[in-house]
Amino acid sequence: MNLIVSTTYLPPVSFFVHFCRASQVYIEAHEHFVKQSYRTRASIATAQGKKDLIIPVIRPHGSKSMIKDVLISYDETWQKTHWHAIESAYNTSPFFEFYREYFYEFYTKKYRYVWDWNHDILQVLLQILSIHTEITETDEFIHTYDSQSIDIRYSLSPKVSLDIKHPSYIQVFDDTNGFISGLSILDVLCNLGPETSLYLKELSQQI
Repeated sequence: MNLIVSTTYLPPVSFFVHFCRASQVYIEAHEHFVKQSYRTRASIATAQGKKDLIIPVIRPHGSKSMIKDVLISYDETWQKTHWHAIESAYNTSPFFEFYREYFYEFYTKKYRYVWDWNHDILQVLLQILSIHTEITETDEFIHTYDSQSIDIRYSLSPKVSLDIKHPSYIQVFDDTNGFISGLSILDVLCNLGPETSLYLKELSQQI
């Protein structure tokens, strides 16, 4: 099965659930940038509940900006803010210290383009999860794919539910917030560690 996805920042769990079932993954390289999407947004569980981390961007051509041309804005110290939020959320989780150094460098190094940031952080996540599915950039924009492909470029969205029921696991603040689903894969890694792959395989059986 071919999977067509958009680029994402610290992708949600559902992103990797589909990855587990794909034989080939295509990342959309020829779309216009979509605001309020996982392309620049990641969700984590904090003491106050679900929190979105959003990368500020500069769209050089407004709404017609191609995804690979979108720049990261450093007018505000968002890297420091994001890392502080991640540390506060997961510092007491079972596996944060184990994975910390994999991600810390992304919040000290400056990238020019969102595309490059997302690409590099995805490679780290795939390495951690031991996912070896072949990944290719799309050659052109195709509006509709055939039945042999699963296209989640626009259905994978903070505003859309993919109807995947996430089995609960122990989260840092679940005693006050209850279980929160629909979060970044980072949440699962910090709480389940090496068992994350088994968790994804269990979820993949639902689709």
